[in-house]
Amino acid sequence: MRSGDPTVSVVIPAYNRAARLPAAIDSALRQDVGRLEVIVVDDGSKDETRDVVGAYGDRVRYVYQPNAGVGAARNTGIRSATGEFIAFLDSDDRWQPYKLSMQLAVFAARPAVGLVFSDFTIEKPDGSVQPDGASLWAGRPLDFPAMAKLSLARPGGDSAWPVDSVSAWAGPMYRQLLNELPILTSSVVVRREALDHRTWYTERVALFEDWEFFARVAYRREVGYVAAPTTVNVGHLDPGRVSKCSSLDRAVSYLTLLERVWLADPTFCQEHRDAVGLAHGRALLAVAREALLAGDHNLAGDVLGRWRDAGYRDRRGWARLYGGCARLPAGGTLLRNVLRGRTLVRLMMGAEGRHDSVNPAA
Repeated sequence: MRSGDPTVSVVIPAYNRAARLPAAIDSALRQDVGRLEVIVVDDGSKDETRDVVGAYGDRVRYVYQPNAGVGAARNTGIRSATGEFIAFLDSDDRWQPYKLSMQLAVFAARPAVGLVFSDFTIEKPDGSVQPDGASLWAGRPLDFPAMAKLSLARPGGDSAWPVDSVSAWAGPMYRQLLNELPILTSSVVVRREALDHRTWYTERVALFEDWEFFARVAYRREVGYVAAPTTVNVGHLDPGRVSKCSSLDRAVSYLTLLERVWLADPTFCQEHRDAVGLAHGRALLAVAREALLAGDHNLAGDVLGRWRDAGYRDRRGWARLYGGCARLPAGGTLLRNVLRGRTLVRLMMGAEGRHDSVNPAA
């Protein structure tokens, strides 16, 4: 270890991922930093996870907990960590060797920063690679209007950086997170002092516990972004992943997130009234749409009533369509055909393709 370097604790939650876990652990151990603590939190696995971790000896710490979900596992890792910084790595993802070194450079340049994330690539099941993962998740080319641009120089010595310098940004991001999530958890490092009981991961929720975590940290501290693909997000067909959850679950989870974080912040609502109303209205309509497609007309009617009572006016045409479909026994089928027809017309007119945002209300 290089004396004086900050310690980074790497938290890897794992549930029945014994076959994939070594790639994640190996990528953490290869990091170009001097003081590293790797913690695997076994969330009640029934496979050989304990044995896989045991093969690393004292280089990796094993922590077991009864199955409680990924949010609880990350919180267990935070409690177990001793480092000045805490990095999160999912058990099926992996890092480039320069990942932590680049992000620590942002923390060093901006003491007000509490969280740093980076761009990432997506490795698909067929082996192909999708670049620009952060933009893909945001649903648009990524920018940071409230942040300052930085230029990070490769540190001296035997550095793993593949380039002499890399672009980065740092500054406020709480407002931007209202509408989009460009942050992959496996790309995140947080300053330990930025965390307290109000910022830890929400447990026992279906989705977006990570989005809420990022927002709560961003409420208190600046956020940094490294414009280099430091992380590989491995896409596959494991059951239980966010990508396999229903569209209705995603819409309801985003609505719940909005109401639990930004709508519960009176100062923010007063300062950004139009933006909050726009986001909330679209989230309600997204739930109505997905409820109709799933055959839940009662839920659709309920959220449409909330949309009308709030006096929202954005996307009124869609609201009227959803309201009409909610009154028809075959309304879900009618709506599905309308949406398919709209997609077909757009394709025939040569409309440019658009990446799907993580936000179901976008």
